[in-house]
Amino acid sequence: MICDYGDVGAERKKDFLLSYAPLRDVSAVKHRRIVVLDYVDLVESPRNPAAIARLGAYLRTVRTDG
Repeated sequence: MICDYGDVGAERKKDFLLSYAPLRDVSAVKHRRIVVLDYVDLVESPRNPAAIARLGAYLRTVRTDG
């Protein structure tokens, strides 16, 4: 999961994760299973329920067999 927050955008963070050699064998990186949520989705806020629903929807699309 990437928290879209700060001066570095989510795409740059994702590019870093996907290109950082020590992480190449991490399942999420190997299979490009990276979801992005906004900062306000991840801190206490009224947006939490919607963020949880989005994360759940993403997780339901992820195959666990490979």
